[in-house]
Amino acid sequence: MNLKLRFIKPAAKWIEALPLTERRLFELFVDFIFPFRSFVDWLRLRKLGKSSESSKNWIDKNSGWAKMEFDEEITARFTSVAKEVKENYLKIENKQLNRKEYLQQIANLESIATKYPSVLEFALQPSLLQTVGNYLGNFPILHDISVFYSPPQKLNELTDKWQGSQLFHRDGGGTRCFKLWLLCDPVDFKNGPTTLLPSRVSDEICQKLKYVPGKKFQTDEPLTEYLSETVSLVGPAGSWFATDTDRCLHYGSRTTESSSRLVMMFHYVDRNSVYYLPLVKRNYQRKRRLDLSNVNLDKLALAALRSIS
Repeated sequence: MNLKLRFIKPAAKWIEALPLTERRLFELFVDFIFPFRSFVDWLRLRKLGKSSESSKNWIDKNSGWAKMEFDEEITARFTSVAKEVKENYLKIENKQLNRKEYLQQIANLESIATKYPSVLEFALQPSLLQTVGNYLGNFPILHDISVFYSPPQKLNELTDKWQGSQLFHRDGGGTRCFKLWLLCDPVDFKNGPTTLLPSRVSDEICQKLKYVPGKKFQTDEPLTEYLSETVSLVGPAGSWFATDTDRCLHYGSRTTESSSRLVMMFHYVDRNSVYYLPLVKRNYQRKRRLDLSNVNLDKLALAALRSIS
């Protein structure tokens, strides 16, 4: 590991752990040092607003989540895609793309762009980018498209406990993000749905407890007085939701021995996400470049992928 990377990794972790108030100040500092990034971002956002019709979908910045609606034909097609991915995945052992047994990433942006380009085209359509941009306040970057499978699991009360993202936490990517979820099977409380506390409530909790982004609450007990305000992403197959997991305390994948969950997730961030900050982004660079040669995208949509490809 060279000297630059030795410095970059701890710097990235330091940025991720900044409380949101300090993180916003840090982003202002970065924008001051790199004003051209802000100017280009503003131009793209302005062009986006002129090129697309107003979307019926939006997310309240005080809640950090919303139920969304999209075309039924698209919904049915993408649900079928996720089920096909799962079927192929279950035929091959040990092919998941992450290390979480309870939340297995079985497809990502690269594989979906290659095999299912229509999903990528949907993710980059101007009306959807406008919805995301309106929430983020910046031009959106499509960070990933994932199919996640949460398999059945047996929890032994004496030896096991929830772990990782099964525990309440905030992500540390930035001050805001936009995750669009499609439930590809019916999801009830037993299926381990994503469960969150609205951003307004989460802000209050995090300030009171001096919470550090990325840290996991080992039990729900410190949040007992707020649990009545939790929101769970439950509903029939084909339900759409949007969440901001950088601002909302949340957990998911608390499945049971007889339940599972299958979702498709579109993850958007902005230029000040730790994944795309100057220099620091090297800590998160992808091993492979996207091959978009066979994907029919307009110039505006391609702009959303520049930081990725």
